[in-house]
Amino acid sequence: MVNRLEEISKLQCGSDFHLAFAPERTAEGKAIQELRSLPQIIGGFNEDSMESTAALFREMTPTIVRVGSLEAAEMAKLINNTFRDLIFGYANYVSQIASAYNLDIHEVIRAANQGYVRDPVPLPSPGVGGPCLTKDPYIFAHVAQQHLPGTTLFEVGRTANEGMHDQVKDRLVAQLEAVGKDPRHAKVLVCGLAFKGHPETGDIRNSTALDIIDLVRPEVGTILGYDAVATTEELAEFGVEAVNSLPEGFADMDAVLFLNNHRNFTRLDVFEMVRAMNDSPIIFDGWNLFHEQDILKAAPAVYMGLSHVVSSLPTS
Repeated sequence: MVNRLEEISKLQCGSDFHLAFAPERTAEGKAIQELRSLPQIIGGFNEDSMESTAALFREMTPTIVRVGSLEAAEMAKLINNTFRDLIFGYANYVSQIASAYNLDIHEVIRAANQGYVRDPVPLPSPGVGGPCLTKDPYIFAHVAQQHLPGTTLFEVGRTANEGMHDQVKDRLVAQLEAVGKDPRHAKVLVCGLAFKGHPETGDIRNSTALDIIDLVRPEVGTILGYDAVATTEELAEFGVEAVNSLPEGFADMDAVLFLNNHRNFTRLDVFEMVRAMNDSPIIFDGWNLFHEQDILKAAPAVYMGLSHVVSSLPTS
């Protein structure tokens, strides 16, 4: 970058202009708060570049973390994001194993973590989306492949996280068939299109839900969407037909998928939700938002967690 800037500007970096790398590490939905609280990493081309950049950020944050180069600052950012993606990938990988045994992975991980203060395992999800964690592992993998042979650890984590999308689709289709419904005629509602529900955002870019919708759409008759923040117009920009509101959107649905953890979903009347759906309804609870027994008591229904299925449908 330095060479390119000097070539275009005909100026000399370090004397004619300053250059620093100060990675943004905030969480979408609370960026302003974290700009004021998180330490700011800065790598400068030279000391003057470092000081000029540090002076700017001292107006916002109490802590400046100096590193020795532009590259060190950039790597620090990549380490943060790829580590998060990797630990989520571990949780999602073991979730896929638990699914083979119909084990509730949330119960298993909470048991593993309880009272065990070393290395708490994060809870899994239907996938890891957003503009940062879906991109940075591939950037770091590209760098690693120039020096280390074989598949990188970063790609392994991404594979585990992206593998959740196919698993959700496959399990949904299997459950529709298990309750005697032809998936090709099924109506499915996806709740939670933004890439995360908490902290709240309406950002649909690189959303897990979009990837799952793309996989499910060819398998079912109708698929609709709802998001607690993003508007119907924003959903339409991504090719998703939206319902106007909940719980009205549950009417005549064969399956409802909850794909982010927006707090509004936990306030839904699950009895009203399930009873508005077609017979033998399927609820996929990708974020453990509901008590499964509440779903099963509301009506004869199927509750799908990330890795287990329970049913209150009558057995033949």
